[in-house]
Amino acid sequence: MKNSVDIYNNFERSDMELFRKFRYSNNFGDTSFSLLYAWGERFDYRFCLYDDVAAFTGTDVDGETGFALVKSSPGSSIDEAFSDICEYCFEKGISPTFEYIDEHELGDYISAAEKIGRKAEYFYMDKYSDYIYDTNEFISMSGKCNKNKRGGYNYFRKYYPDVRYVHYQNDMYDDCMKIFDKWCSSYDCDKCYYGCEKRAFERFMEIYDEEYHKIGMTYIGDKPLSFAVCEQINENTVSYYFQKNSERIRGLTYWLNRQMALEHEKIKFIDLGEDMGLEGLAADKKQLCPCTMLKKYTVKIR
Repeated sequence: MKNSVDIYNNFERSDMELFRKFRYSNNFGDTSFSLLYAWGERFDYRFCLYDDVAAFTGTDVDGETGFALVKSSPGSSIDEAFSDICEYCFEKGISPTFEYIDEHELGDYISAAEKIGRKAEYFYMDKYSDYIYDTNEFISMSGKCNKNKRGGYNYFRKYYPDVRYVHYQNDMYDDCMKIFDKWCSSYDCDKCYYGCEKRAFERFMEIYDEEYHKIGMTYIGDKPLSFAVCEQINENTVSYYFQKNSERIRGLTYWLNRQMALEHEKIKFIDLGEDMGLEGLAADKKQLCPCTMLKKYTVKIR
């Protein structure tokens, strides 16, 4: 085996450069270096790099081990990394589980399993599907389906005419923390099922690079009201992370996201992530009228 899973590397800040060729090859923000590093403490994310494939492993909220593979280009083969992982897992008596797979790449896993005499079983869950928006429609708010979006936007502009959109500067870190603290005050930390998002954001800021990441902020006077982070994950898609508001105000989230989208309107799609089965979050994302739901498949090898 090229690199035993037991000695996969932990994510370090200095590893960011190693992932340069995979930066725009992600189908989902979940497999970007940014989020893998940010959540590395919580889910014990580790990696191994092959020539054209990045292999990741980690534990989910139930303590189960899973793997993910990202190709540097559509024509890259997953076979070597796939075979190595399966060999390791079967030696340990584990059924290999691969996650964060786009529907168009399922054939790669079925074929790779056949080559080692195994069978691939696959499935997805709606709550882990990402909400995808057409950038032009997201910005324009045109059509009947965007009525709620327009209503929220107009409400916010009417009652908060002094709002300012600001690009993040290094001296605004404390303002981000103030927003997070206000947001966290409405939640019980023991019920944060996926772990401490504030801690994940702190880790993200250790690798923040304005060349790749964009943070938009809203202020009323000197008061920080909200912020969001986005990153281009492939040729056609910008993915948003860590959207946080200090107050729940109708139209605020969309207003901020739209201001940010205006700066990348030539990129076709916006990925606002999954709803994780949270009813309120699902309602908010649906009101923004996604053009599709991007399914994240899981493949188990038998």
